[in-house]
Amino acid sequence: MEKTPFTKKILESWCGATVMRQAGQLFERGAVVRVDYEPPCLSGQLEVGSRVMSAAIRILDDGTAENECPCFESRERGLICAHVVALGLEFLRLSYDPKREEQLLEERRKATRLAAAEEQVYIRRAQPDEAGAAPARLIVGLGSDWLEQLPRGPVSIFCMAEVGGKLCALESLSPDTSYAFSKRDEAILYVLEDICEGPARTRSEVGAADLHNLLELLHGVALPVEGSGNTVTVNAVSVSSLLRVDLDRETGEIIVIVHTELPYMQPAEFPRYIVSKTHGWAYGSGNLWPLETILPVPFHDIYREPVVIPRPGVVRFMEEELGLLARELRVETDLSGDLFTIDRESPRIMLYVKGSRASLRCTLYAEYRGLAMIACRPHPEGEFSHPDPDDLLRYTVRNPDRERNALESLAQYGLRGDAGDDFLPISGTHEVLNFIGNTVPVLRRRGWRVEFDGRISAEVEALDFVTPVVHVEEGDGWFDVRFDFDGGTGGSLAPADIQRAI
Repeated sequence: MEKTPFTKKILESWCGATVMRQAGQLFERGAVVRVDYEPPCLSGQLEVGSRVMSAAIRILDDGTAENECPCFESRERGLICAHVVALGLEFLRLSYDPKREEQLLEERRKATRLAAAEEQVYIRRAQPDEAGAAPARLIVGLGSDWLEQLPRGPVSIFCMAEVGGKLCALESLSPDTSYAFSKRDEAILYVLEDICEGPARTRSEVGAADLHNLLELLHGVALPVEGSGNTVTVNAVSVSSLLRVDLDRETGEIIVIVHTELPYMQPAEFPRYIVSKTHGWAYGSGNLWPLETILPVPFHDIYREPVVIPRPGVVRFMEEELGLLARELRVETDLSGDLFTIDRESPRIMLYVKGSRASLRCTLYAEYRGLAMIACRPHPEGEFSHPDPDDLLRYTVRNPDRERNALESLAQYGLRGDAGDDFLPISGTHEVLNFIGNTVPVLRRRGWRVEFDGRISAEVEALDFVTPVVHVEEGDGWFDVRFDFDGGTGGSLAPADIQRAI
């Protein structure tokens, strides 16, 4: 096996423990759709929230790396992000076990067939030049409701054997007779046995991937449709598709439609699609045509019906997903990014404080209409946009400058970090009480929200906060200034009490 260009330890050295944990979460939930390595670049696609994004990282000769991901963490801060590290984790998995899922599936199928071999009888194929073999051919057809089954699958098919001019169910073929099939029919039998995980049956329900494998063996064949007298011709010539992207001027939503020009199609007829992971077919006017290119799996819903992008997803679609789709299929649209007005939203700043008198851990959040995001840290579900209810073409998005200013303002209070969850803990009773008594009131006067959690929450509620109150008395040509301390209950505290507290 070729040596991988990095290890898990090297990945963590590039990004740090926090980003490594985030990448692990993306990897574990199967967010990586595809990964490729062409030295020196590792690239791929990830499913993040409701979208698919492309990411890449360039591995340098000195063992370091340059991030080429379009995310905020990479673009604005030049750091290695969780997206490319997740690609690296998936690449490592595939490097050590490149076809794990396929191998496991094949092993299960073989085990099932071997276990049943003594109880079930397979159709006996004639050996080359075997005397007494009965000439036979297969007739594969589609169930009467196959078109209605297409959107969700599986699809009903049937297969009969023609022996001596008579059609026979596969189950009725004699186990004591050898049948001479063409090479194509033998290949079809093997596919059917794989689908049935045992002897081929006359009737089967097949998914898109298995149906594709069958159709690949049936080029040029007219498949009868059960009970209709009609046939469906399987063609070998590939056809191309394009995407039409339009804006609904009443709702502000974007509508995406896949369009394929097929021969013999009537003006009011629309293609139907059969798609598996990497292959697809288009049906129209009694013909099946292989698709030249098919979109990645996360976009397969578009082959069932037009996809509507709701307004909260429009900016993300225009900035990221549309470009990704354009790399796969030609896009036909009048829309462009400058059609929309994008403004920065003003977040509410919130400091989350958890711990006890002995130690506090702080996290800084920016809240956007109820959506809390760790300041200056990419959100696991990607960036957001909020549609303007009064203007279909206006949106507000995250405000990194406000977040950065809030983060930097905490440095004067001893909280320093590159993101809102990077602060070192505040340790020691004296430091904790000083922070609560001095820093928290200042932050609240700025309009920040400060929330306490853990044991410190109850202790803060029980604390007395003393506020200095200045009194100025004026006389005839003179004035007197004095001050005392308000304990929050309407009365003043004695100087001796204050001195003891100090």
